[in-house]
Amino acid sequence: MDQDYSTSVTLIETSRKHWIVPVSKVNATVLTLRPQDQIVTIDHFHKLFYTDTGALRRSMESWEESDPLCNTNPHYIYFKGRIADSKIAGIDVIGYYWGNGKGYDAKMYFAPSLGCMRMNTRVTIRNRIGFPTYYSNEKVNSFILGAPEPKLFQVPPDYKNGPPTFTVKDLFDPPLLPQAF
Repeated sequence: MDQDYSTSVTLIETSRKHWIVPVSKVNATVLTLRPQDQIVTIDHFHKLFYTDTGALRRSMESWEESDPLCNTNPHYIYFKGRIADSKIAGIDVIGYYWGNGKGYDAKMYFAPSLGCMRMNTRVTIRNRIGFPTYYSNEKVNSFILGAPEPKLFQVPPDYKNGPPTFTVKDLFDPPLLPQAF
């Protein structure tokens, strides 16, 4: 995250909609450039990028720094309780869990020292007999405090502008919309 609250998030995911369907992969970076009000999605598989407006309407990745338990954000009122504190990327984090009793269970860890930035989210969805049908683990694997490198907020020079009809499933290789979306 830059000082103007712009963010650069890279997603590397492997998934499949059904067990008989081939594996689908995505490797993309989403730039939320607040000063320009742009959201740039960079597709690393196809070396394309897509630009859209609306960065100023996106929520921030951090909460109020004065809250040592990171529990003031109204989006996360559905937390059911705390889990053991831990360390992620060398930073102390606090954890919460929630679930709906219908097979959806999740854990989320936040770093109070970084404005309650979300450091890890784990989600498991199970079918009626308890078999896992979806698993997701988003985790910060490194963190550098200070001014970010400018190249993190730029489209690589050899990437081309994608078609205006871009949808999320265009990021996948092969193009397949996983059940999680």
